[in-house]
Amino acid sequence: MLTIVADENIPFIDHFFADIANIIRLPGRSISARDLVGADALLVRSVTKVTSDLLRGSSVQFVGSCTIGTDHIDQQDLNQLGIAWANAPGCNAHSVVQYVLSAMASFEEDWLHKKVGVIGCGNVGGRLIRALTRLGVNCIGYDPFLVYQPYLRSLDEVLACDIISCHTPLTLTGDYPSHNLLQDDLLRLKPNTLLINAGRGGVINEAFAKEAVIQNGLRLVLDVWSHEPAIDPELLAMTCAGTPHIAGYSLEGKARGTYAVYQAFCAHFGWEAKKTLPDLGMLTVEPAKSFNDCLLQIYPIGSDSQQLKNWREHSSDLGSYFDQLRKHYPVRRDYSAYTTTDSQWSSTLVELFD
Repeated sequence: MLTIVADENIPFIDHFFADIANIIRLPGRSISARDLVGADALLVRSVTKVTSDLLRGSSVQFVGSCTIGTDHIDQQDLNQLGIAWANAPGCNAHSVVQYVLSAMASFEEDWLHKKVGVIGCGNVGGRLIRALTRLGVNCIGYDPFLVYQPYLRSLDEVLACDIISCHTPLTLTGDYPSHNLLQDDLLRLKPNTLLINAGRGGVINEAFAKEAVIQNGLRLVLDVWSHEPAIDPELLAMTCAGTPHIAGYSLEGKARGTYAVYQAFCAHFGWEAKKTLPDLGMLTVEPAKSFNDCLLQIYPIGSDSQQLKNWREHSSDLGSYFDQLRKHYPVRRDYSAYTTTDSQWSSTLVELFD
């Protein structure tokens, strides 16, 4: 039987792997080279930095990240070591879109009639634009890696929108590095712009973000931060909502992430992938007086933000509290898990992602 070292926060790992491997669960941030002695595979989420220093000298043949991003994986190092790797692109895209819609419903009551700009139009940003378009929202996007999409505009045009949502990976090199993509531009946004970042910390320069809050009333909703988990408590206090990198933490998104890595794992080791996604059941939404109320009944972003902002009541260390909130995050479901007796909102939610 193979041996897997896995981040203890990966859900459904027994469902997919218990009958084919011995699983050793460890805190993701503390997985070390010593832990990988004798391991055949390493399964992580976004908090484990996977480099040659971690893997050199180990017997690991396969690395799987049950997440959409890859900036925590040194792909060049893995390729040089001859170690196969896989991630789960798009697994939590619906969940992140849900987070963004909840943010807009909470802090821009008339958001359906505002102009929305999306920075980064891949798996998540592209789904957000499609959802907004189906809702009749005027939306445009910026992504220098895409062409021939009717919604694409310049970055300056996107930054002129009433609401801006960021969904880029964090890149330091190449023709269009995203690190500190938004700096002094933040000081020139229209007053009271709502800026949401549920992509990667480091895309928004946090010093300029704080200055923009003071100078032009920039309203921030941040799920990702520079230097996680040691986030800036001053910036947190200045946000409309600040959450501990949980935008993609729906139960369905987590299940899809583990399932994608399971399929890649089986393909690498030459096994038939016999398992399917677990049956997670359905829930009911109570009748709502508005679409905003319906969205916030399913996911009230304010409760997650309040938990993080009240960190001093629970801990003397914001960084460790940040990680504890992620580790013990309550079950949250995608829109697809809900039915409602209100046919208007039920059909609207279904149509967002069909």
